[in-house]
Amino acid sequence: VYWCLSQENRRAHHCLLHPRTAEMLRLIVRNQLLEQPANKLFEKKEAENSGITTDYQLCLRITTVE
Repeated sequence: VYWCLSQENRRAHHCLLHPRTAEMLRLIVRNQLLEQPANKLFEKKEAENSGITTDYQLCLRITTVE
């Protein structure tokens, strides 16, 4: 994941001239690669501990059945 972030950082500096735009791109990529999966994992673990089924768990069940 950190390698991917490094690659996106280099692409951003190469393609985008304005530093603020490059920073925004890095934040979006980081969110997609790290924060969203981590939040889903946390949500799944919390649901397992509380017995509540989440939308994410329902989606996993549907995709594994198909």
